[in-house]
Amino acid sequence: MKIALVNKFPTRGGASIACNRLMNALNNNSVEAFMIVQENSKAQKNIFPTTLTKTKKLINFGRFVWERLCFLPFEASKDARFAFSLANTGEDISKVPQIKEADIIHLHWFNQGFLSLSDLQKLFNLGKPMVWTMHDMWAFTGGCHYAGDCLNYKKQCGNCYYLKKPHQTDLSYRLHTKKEKLYKDVPIVLVGCSEWMAEKARESSLLGDFRIESIPN
Repeated sequence: MKIALVNKFPTRGGASIACNRLMNALNNNSVEAFMIVQENSKAQKNIFPTTLTKTKKLINFGRFVWERLCFLPFEASKDARFAFSLANTGEDISKVPQIKEADIIHLHWFNQGFLSLSDLQKLFNLGKPMVWTMHDMWAFTGGCHYAGDCLNYKKQCGNCYYLKKPHQTDLSYRLHTKKEKLYKDVPIVLVGCSEWMAEKARESSLLGDFRIESIPN
């Protein structure tokens, strides 16, 4: 069995550390696992970056900046700038050899210009069994990574306090609606890296009907 773990960074941040540990644990138990990442500054066994040229690095940076620029007119303050992700730009990794060879695709953290919603759709279209470990709440909200006291994700996002002009059909509502269409009939299992995260996902309108497990890091 081959498992492709997808994460934006190879080693930076908590999601990357957890993803690395999982990959190593699988390989140590006779399961072939490898990571697909956007960039990697050094050669590492079982970690395959999609970026191999300086030109591609510039394109990645451009995607990151473009997503931030698109959100700029909507953000309530600078504090919200990286607390909300549009996933409006990214790259198609569905044709990456390691993805094509994989028996299971395991998503981790892929925001900030790695995978867009359209790119997710292309992965879903492969029809492979999929797992998504949720390192924050983004999978089941209208764009925020942490909802705080807001409970709109339980029914329908809108009136988002991360936005400059929140209203019932604001940006968070529109993104929530896009995700609702995207997730329809997808063969995916969701994993919370804590029981708290798994329970929040079970309460959400987007993921409440999916199989959701709690597997601590």
